[in-house]
Amino acid sequence: MQWIGRWAPLFELFQAKAFFRFVGRLSHPPATNAHRWAHIESEYSVNIYETKDFKWAPRLSKNDIYRLYKSEASGLLDEELLDEVGIGFYSRCETIKQVTERLCPSCSEVIQGAFDGNHPDRQIACQNCQWISKWKYYHRSFTTDRIHGGRAYKYFLAYLDEYPLCKTARDKMLVIDRLMHYLHEDIDDEGSVTPAAMNLVKGKRNEIREFIESLAYSGNMPEQNRRLRNELFRKMDKSTELESKPQK
Repeated sequence: MQWIGRWAPLFELFQAKAFFRFVGRLSHPPATNAHRWAHIESEYSVNIYETKDFKWAPRLSKNDIYRLYKSEASGLLDEELLDEVGIGFYSRCETIKQVTERLCPSCSEVIQGAFDGNHPDRQIACQNCQWISKWKYYHRSFTTDRIHGGRAYKYFLAYLDEYPLCKTARDKMLVIDRLMHYLHEDIDDEGSVTPAAMNLVKGKRNEIREFIESLAYSGNMPEQNRRLRNELFRKMDKSTELESKPQK
C-alpha cells in the first residue's frame, strides 16, 4: 500500500482541479441556462416584501373605547385603558402617515416609485435601507383597511403632535375625544359624511355613527369638545337625509 502515500499529492491535486471545474460551471452556466440561473440567483438574493409581510397598526376595538368613555363618565377614569387606547390611536395615526406619504415601513424614508401609477408589477423600493416590494403587494396591504388619511389627514397629524405633549390623564382623554369626533372634510351639499373614526375603529360607516352616539358622555367635557360632537351629528343627520332622497 506504499503507492497510496507516493501518489497522494497527485490524487489531491486531481480532486482540487475537479472541484474548481465544478465551481467554474456554477459560476459560468451555459448560455441556454443563463436566464434561468439569473432568475434563481436574484430570487435568493433579494427579499421582496409581499402583502403578508406588511404589519400595519390595526384599528381599535369598539369595546375598549366604549369602556374608556364609560369609566370617564363615571368619574373613575381607567388610566391603564386610557393609555392603551391613546397609544393605540397614536400607532394607528403613524401607520396612516406612513401610507399616505408613502414612507418605507422599515425606516420611514420616502418609497421610490410609489407615486408612479398603478401598474401592479412595478417595483417600489427604499434607497436608504434597500427595502423592496411590488406595487400590487403594497397596495393590497392597506387598501381594504382604511389606512389612507384622506381629507381627515390633518387631524391624524395633529394627534401625533398633541398626544405626546399631554401632561395629565384628562389631557389625554380630551385629545382622544376630539380625534373621535372629527370628520373627513370631503362633503358638499350632495355628499355623504365619513367620520374620521372609521380609520381608527373597527366597523362600517353606519356602525361607527351608532357607536359614537352610544358613548357615555360626561358633563365634564369642555364646550369645545361638545361643539365638535354636536357638529358631527348635525352633519351626519344632514347626510342621511340627502342619501334617503330619491335620485332625480
